[in-house]
Amino acid sequence: MTHPLSVSPVPALGGYSDDILALGNLWRLIIVALLEWPSTLTPKIFILLSAIAKAPGNIHKGEAVAERKPLTWAHFPYFGMMWHESTGADIQPGQIYRQYSDSPLGALQARTLYLRMKDIEAQLVAEHILPMNKAMVQRIMRTLEKNIDRSDEQIAPDEATGYNQVKLDFHILAVASMFQYNEREVYDRVVAKGLGDWTKRQLPDGAREFSNGAERWSFWKRRLEELSYENSDDEVRAAARASLEYMSSGG
Repeated sequence: MTHPLSVSPVPALGGYSDDILALGNLWRLIIVALLEWPSTLTPKIFILLSAIAKAPGNIHKGEAVAERKPLTWAHFPYFGMMWHESTGADIQPGQIYRQYSDSPLGALQARTLYLRMKDIEAQLVAEHILPMNKAMVQRIMRTLEKNIDRSDEQIAPDEATGYNQVKLDFHILAVASMFQYNEREVYDRVVAKGLGDWTKRQLPDGAREFSNGAERWSFWKRRLEELSYENSDDEVRAAARASLEYMSSGG
């Protein structure tokens, strides 16, 4: 079975123009390095990305445009598209559990890569290479607000069920990474802005109703505090405690 999070080789992009082809190759190489090189080298890769952002001139030969204006390197054009394509960012922990239910080693490797991917994703947001988007906040909301029941603890009977499951040994560690690097950004979106531009349809399954963002933030803290003492998994407890520390440093 193909690893659900494996970074694929450069695919044929068909009718895409040369600017996307060239950028896609560059971004994929950097994404592979971020995921597969030792974490001690990650800061050096971000130094490289920072230097790329400061490169003078336009992308390729100037034919890459947005709103009829030539794209520059400064906002990392197409990086988000390549990150999503290369990492399979839509894969969910419940789906990984289901796919590797008969292979403990495969499940462990998939979990390790998933958590590495989420840690790098959080750093990319902190470095302003990827934007903080609603999906990232939705993931935190679902993790900390959904009632965890037996359906979450079991192997999902199908992909759709697996997609909606919360697996704390994945989700809480991923949330800790997001708080570690982006606590202030999350706080501003949830508390300062109060999710004011969200519609009800954009709230994830299991999201609770709060009168304001401060109530939601306080609920998250209480939930993490419970997990920091009550969960049987050492890594979940440690990640919950770390998240609380990151949250207390700002909001």
